[in-house]
Amino acid sequence: MANKWNTTDIEKISTAFTHKNLEKCFQNYEQISGEDIVSSTAIPQVNYFILREIFLRWEEETQKFKSQYFDFQAEEVQKSFLDFKNTLSRYILVNKENFAPLLESAVKKTLELYMRPVAFFIADFRNLPDFKLTQEWINKNVVFFKKYDWILRELQNHIEEDFIYANHALERVKILLQTHTENLEEEIDAIAQEAGFTPPPAEPENDNLSFFERLVANPPKPTASFQEPEISPFERIVQKSKVQETQKVEQIIEVETTTIAAPPVVETPGHVVIETPAETHRIVERVTVSKTSIFDNVPTLNDKMSTNEGNSLSDLQQRSKIDSLKGSLSLNQRFAFLNGLFGGNLQDFEAALNLVEESSNYEVAKAALEAKFANTYNWKSDSDESIEFFQLVKRRLS
Repeated sequence: MANKWNTTDIEKISTAFTHKNLEKCFQNYEQISGEDIVSSTAIPQVNYFILREIFLRWEEETQKFKSQYFDFQAEEVQKSFLDFKNTLSRYILVNKENFAPLLESAVKKTLELYMRPVAFFIADFRNLPDFKLTQEWINKNVVFFKKYDWILRELQNHIEEDFIYANHALERVKILLQTHTENLEEEIDAIAQEAGFTPPPAEPENDNLSFFERLVANPPKPTASFQEPEISPFERIVQKSKVQETQKVEQIIEVETTTIAAPPVVETPGHVVIETPAETHRIVERVTVSKTSIFDNVPTLNDKMSTNEGNSLSDLQQRSKIDSLKGSLSLNQRFAFLNGLFGGNLQDFEAALNLVEESSNYEVAKAALEAKFANTYNWKSDSDESIEFFQLVKRRLS
């Protein structure tokens, strides 16, 4: 599925959709019930994600009734407590003020599920108790998924005992989504149009088009009047930094080509045939990369956390070389980089990791990452995700 909206777009759409539907929901009532929520918007998945949030809060709040001074394991107490919870669940009543954040969160999660299902499940599974996906958790949550519910059912079949760890479940999710995804373009467009947003033009199908060819295919909309372009965060850093003599790093790519042999020459008498050998040429392409970068002279994450330079064990570990960038990332780091630097696009995230592994040195990797991804995803050079990511790249290629 094409990723038509970025993270900022999703937030804007969610907010606009909420404002528009909020007035409809409370046009005749000051409070709405659970039955009203089921049909509160035209998108069933949004409605069920609202109910899911209420369900999660209901479970959390009813647990507060338990006390160390009473035996909640007693059979009679358990039965009465369950009856109380079930009765309470039948009397959902939400006013406009409390419903607004529930609706906005549900719209955002729906768009994330539709457009970036892998990133959605990564975020969802981060909150699992003890990092375990259980049969009980799936049974309670699958009813709230109108789309991609088959993912949870497949995971349920994959659980051999009572649970599987979240990281194993996520690997299974990736495999499942490689073989099957749902086409939800119409519902995505319906949500955007309801919010008053027009889908952006589709990218040209030919991925080999140059930037200028893409610009011709999708020309920008003319502005009403000329405005001085806002300086980017990267240009600010360049202007603030001292003028330095740019050191160049050349990456040499050699391509061997073979020309077709010339026609044979026939000599007489004797009719000796002389075949002209094929000529082999080596074309050397030099890609010049500036050693200075938008991420140079930016304090590292370690600089932010330390007030002075030390040689403690943790300092040495943070500076030590790593054998594999992909293998060294924790689940939290993968989630942070995937969403903070790549807009939830798993394919580009994996491509960036592979690019690092194939680079000959840090400067080449850094320049290639900036050229390919920085503008596309509007990387902020001083963000924690950018600093930590390039810190890890440097450790990998140092």
